[in-house]
Amino acid sequence: MTESDIGDQPLGAPRVTLIDNVIRLPESDVAEARSLYLAGYPDTKYWVDFDDFSCYRMDVLDIYYVGRFGVMGWVAEYFQAQPDPLIDNSSDIIQRMNHDHKDALILLAKHFANVEAQDAEMTSVDRLGFHLHLKANDGVRGIRIAFLREVGDPSQTREVIVEMGRLARQV
Repeated sequence: MTESDIGDQPLGAPRVTLIDNVIRLPESDVAEARSLYLAGYPDTKYWVDFDDFSCYRMDVLDIYYVGRFGVMGWVAEYFQAQPDPLIDNSSDIIQRMNHDHKDALILLAKHFANVEAQDAEMTSVDRLGFHLHLKANDGVRGIRIAFLREVGDPSQTREVIVEMGRLARQV
């Protein structure tokens, strides 16, 4: 679901409430957190070292999900979740797609998200799909595209993206 799917009923949009403890990171952990943060958000290099910028850790204790009207409940499955199988390879996948396959990303955005874009950049990828940052005639926006099926490694990711490209080209 995207924001455009909710129409004029924002209270009908899915959302979560996190119940958690948030603590400032001890100084011994800040360098690693800073490095990880900059890897995900490189443009923050301009202010990450300002005095009013700090790193915190959030320990999630509980999650309450509301998915449209009448669909809600506590999310116990979160605590049994395993790390995404692409976590160690996601940077390489993203870099390769952005460097070698921008045309395919634009095609996938058109076919699977109905967005005509002039430029597309993959910003994240996981076992279920990926996010794109798009530049279109009506502005800049982000979208999520689901894979046709769950993937478990980079090879399967490539196979599914190639398959999705073939489907998009057939239209």
